[in-house]
Amino acid sequence: MRKTDVRPWTPQWRERAETEMAWLEALLGGELLELHHIGSTSVEAIGWAKPVVDLLAVVRRVQTLDGLDEAFAQLGYEAKGENGIAGRRFYVQGGDRRTVHLHAFEAGAPQIGAHLQFRDYLEAHPERARAYGEHKRELAVRFADDDTHLYQEAKQPFVQRLVQEAEAWSAEMEAGGGLASGIPGDRDHAVGQSQTSGTEDDSDRTARRAQASSTVDGPSPASEKAAARLSADGSFVRPPRRSEEEMMALILGTARADERVRAVCLNGSRVNPLAPMDKFQDYDVIYLVTELDSYLADDSWIDVFGERVILQMPERMGLIPPEGRGSFAYLMQLADGNRIDLRLIPLEQAEAYLAEDRLTRVLLDKDSALPELPEPSDADFHVQPPRGSEFADCANEFWWVSTYVAKGLWRSEPLYALDHLNGPVRAMLLQMLDWQAGARHGFAVSTGKSGKYLDRWLPAESWQALLATYPSADSESVWTALLRMAELFGSAARDVAARLDLAYDEEEERRVLRYLLEVKEDAGQR
Repeated sequence: MRKTDVRPWTPQWRERAETEMAWLEALLGGELLELHHIGSTSVEAIGWAKPVVDLLAVVRRVQTLDGLDEAFAQLGYEAKGENGIAGRRFYVQGGDRRTVHLHAFEAGAPQIGAHLQFRDYLEAHPERARAYGEHKRELAVRFADDDTHLYQEAKQPFVQRLVQEAEAWSAEMEAGGGLASGIPGDRDHAVGQSQTSGTEDDSDRTARRAQASSTVDGPSPASEKAAARLSADGSFVRPPRRSEEEMMALILGTARADERVRAVCLNGSRVNPLAPMDKFQDYDVIYLVTELDSYLADDSWIDVFGERVILQMPERMGLIPPEGRGSFAYLMQLADGNRIDLRLIPLEQAEAYLAEDRLTRVLLDKDSALPELPEPSDADFHVQPPRGSEFADCANEFWWVSTYVAKGLWRSEPLYALDHLNGPVRAMLLQMLDWQAGARHGFAVSTGKSGKYLDRWLPAESWQALLATYPSADSESVWTALLRMAELFGSAARDVAARLDLAYDEEEERRVLRYLLEVKEDAGQR
């Protein structure tokens, strides 16, 4: 049973409509005559709508679509047939949590004009649109826990009045020589657009547009846009990447429209002045919210951020222990290439959250309740100098586990050898290189996650030596990597010990190196 879900209007719905229309144009090609964004998500003045984008397709022959169910399925659409309206082909995207409805009619069908004049009437009369939106919102509250059919039935009398008003307005426009349906713009794609006036009704006008479209030479701009979404082999490619400005407008716009969100913060590399900027930077976003339960009751609210490639919710995973401590994260890789790591944190935890990370910037504070923060800094992530015991433990662990790698290679157990080489041995090597980078630069540097910035702070020859320690799976390659790691570790450890006046057990290093070479020689004689 689908529940009633009405949300504040967002420009994301128009963007989604544009994306879907381009994909559909590429799929339908010359069979498609017109494509329109209709329904409440197409009229900003309504202010409230269910988060389902409605599209209206006008085609040459509706029966042709019946042979394209598999192609529609590749775009995520489920074919529903006429679904109660004769002459229609109806498709839904999103399963039970619907995101797009596609209504397809053959040119000349009377429903086409009815849909368009209803939309255009509300666009031309924003006061009636706002009244409709408020009515929808009130009913959504009243029927929040009920089947959506009760909501639909309750709003029907109001809708019927609007339909009658739209019909009267359309007749007046046509009698006066105007058009009830304006020239298609951002919401409409039409092949061979043609507008007529006079006394013809909507269905006649739509049929005339269809006739005109069949005589136009060359693709429309919309068709060219759709063609650009096809690769050389004809397969579909991902939608265009939204800019940083568009993403931030979406993130903040969603928060502003939601009374439960009281503040928005940004963390991570996008607020780090020293981090390199590129298109793969995540949007590490925090919503400080009044409560979590209403969000977690239905995760479809995150659909506003766009089509996803994959979603992870760590707090619901058993294999990987969550780190949220009462918060909840939605990690979203979006189809356009952007990624949002969005964490919901209860408002009462705001003070503790703000104290955790100096790479934090407040973007929105509805209640002016958050303290003023210093400029973001990565100082909390700077390499820290080791204590003598830490330094000694790192060296001991490196040399101890190196013997496991040698044992695995002698036994011809490459997975065992590689697991220890690229696990504890490499972890200790990277730790020592971190300390070396810190010691060389006054411990005022950050080497980044997984040591990704080490090349900035190490000597060039050390960086190249590190890269040379990554082997393939054959035995000789792993032996070479192990001995290179041993050489690099010993060199870095002696440098750190000298700079920080620490004791390094060079005799331990010599004994283990001798052992490794003996095992290698023995393995070669087997």
